Amino acid sequence: MRIKKRYLVLAAIVLMIIFGSVIAFTRPVLPTIQLPGEVYPGTIGFWRNWRNHYTQARMLVLINYLKANNPAVYNEDGAGSTNLDLTVAKIDAIFNFGNGTPRDQQVLAQLTALKLNLAITALQGTGGLVQKNDNI
Repeated sequence: MRIKKRYLVLAAIVLMIIFGSVIAFTRPVLPTIQLPGEVYPGTIGFWRNWRNHYTQARMLVLINYLKANNPAVYNEDGAGSTNLDLTVAKIDAIFNFGNGTPRDQQVLAQLTALKLNLAITALQGTGGLVQKNDNI
């Protein structure tokens, strides 16, 4: 006598319905593993949408911190306001990426996100800045 496959599947579903609730209550609960020191910093997507989290004045505080602490990248000539300095418009340009974005810009976006995460960790509370992610 040959049993059709669909009847076996139907029987398995009925058994799962009948015994599923019993099994669910008798299984031991396994603890979740959380690594110590896990951090969730702001991603490039977070910083791309910085206007959803910070005002322009607060973003300028972060930009000035980046220029002061990373002059080789964000304040190339070391002088006051020039076209080489990091600005809000340049932040927007750095994080304006998609499928055709050059690798150099992608690397710069990742670096800038990391530097902004470090800046917000160092400056939180200054000028009304609030850390929206984990400190690093």
